[in-house]
Amino acid sequence: MSDSPQEQTQTWPDSLIELLLRQEKVVGKLLDLAKYQGQLIESKSTDPLLGLLSQRQKLIDEFTLMQGELTRLTEGRVDQLRELDSQTRERIQSLIDDIGTTLNRVMAKDDEDRRALEDAKGQVQEELASTGVAQKARNAYRGASFVGSQFADTQG
Repeated sequence: MSDSPQEQTQTWPDSLIELLLRQEKVVGKLLDLAKYQGQLIESKSTDPLLGLLSQRQKLIDEFTLMQGELTRLTEGRVDQLRELDSQTRERIQSLIDDIGTTLNRVMAKDDEDRRALEDAKGQVQEELASTGVAQKARNAYRGASFVGSQFADTQG
């Protein structure tokens, strides 16, 4: 037996709010991990950073699945959204706003961390380049010593 349209309409806002609450929880976890990610980048803790990135990917995948669920749940229901009581409408809008704000904070933190990684990469490249120059100088010196010593006799 199926629910009457009135029963479906009554449970629909609750399902939407429940989904938005789950999304809010996931983006909150993403923000926590984004903050910790910055600490790991700063301390150059590579292995823990890779583990954290794996955790983040799982949360992103979970959030993406929820976005599909959200699309299915809200598709064709614009009029029903408008017809909800103001308290329910405001609750839904507040959750959407909070999720958007938190996602923006996560993305801003990611941009900051990306810049930090690029800076660190640049420093490593400079160090490698200077090491390369020093190595070339040592090799040139060794080569010069070898070339000079081939004309010496056993007496020196």
